[in-house]
Amino acid sequence: EVSRLRILGETNATGALADSVLDPASSMLIDTDSIESALMTLVILGDPDFFDRPMVDGVYPTASSWGLELEDAVTIHIMESEEFAGFDTPGSKAAFVRSLLEQEGEELYDTNNTLRTDGYLLNGAFEMEILREENRARLHPSDRLLQVCGFAPSRPTVLGSMPQTCVIRRDVAGKNTYPIQNGRDFGTAIELPSCGGLAGSCVADEMLLPTTAPVGGGGSWDDRELFMTSIFGDNEYARELGRNFSHLMAKRYMLDDRAKRAWWINPGYEWTPTQTGGSSLFQVSQKLMFFGLFTINE
Repeated sequence: EVSRLRILGETNATGALADSVLDPASSMLIDTDSIESALMTLVILGDPDFFDRPMVDGVYPTASSWGLELEDAVTIHIMESEEFAGFDTPGSKAAFVRSLLEQEGEELYDTNNTLRTDGYLLNGAFEMEILREENRARLHPSDRLLQVCGFAPSRPTVLGSMPQTCVIRRDVAGKNTYPIQNGRDFGTAIELPSCGGLAGSCVADEMLLPTTAPVGGGGSWDDRELFMTSIFGDNEYARELGRNFSHLMAKRYMLDDRAKRAWWINPGYEWTPTQTGGSSLFQVSQKLMFFGLFTINE
């Protein structure tokens, strides 16, 4: 099933926000069933002309202290039978979710030309809640989306041991807040360390791998190692993957904990053993959708 996985993204931007039209990204096809190959690496890079303005009369502009925040991140995991393999197959859960995403949302002002201060529908699938006292916002599934996709897998029945399932998972629940499922030590998302967490200088063409576990930036290398072991089990392969890959990412994008930040998001869902042939480990879903809410931290 993974060999048919298509990556869809909002590639047509209108103004400051994307327009919710999902287009195929054919250059990013995944043709493997390994969960590490499907690992999602999210990188957000602020425009240096805005965030890295030089000093004027010995004073840095205000924007030089601002940064980018990942307020919320939600993934939708779908497991369907062969007859519903495509994203557009009539009657499939994936087609229903996509139809909601393509619906127009609410305007910032209501019909009385009054500003919506508490939030509004972004499209048919999600609404944005504005928490002004906390100076942040949240991404919530709409009631229509929750009618088909819940926060827990469908329970198997005698007549349906492999139910057609659509599950919503909140991977980020606020700035630097990563929900942890019961019985686990780590959540399903983690921020990567910045260059400040590297031993020595963080030079883009200097791709040396770490020999120690320095602490700094988004955390310590141990955090990245343990995150990988939460997916693959506690073994040296997982630890090296977490340590080396996070190091390379920090140097590749010159991460700075402010306007250049990156996260890993677990692409798998821990389906119940009944739904995975007796295994309770993370499994890559047949269809996976990612949604994030980003803000500028002033």
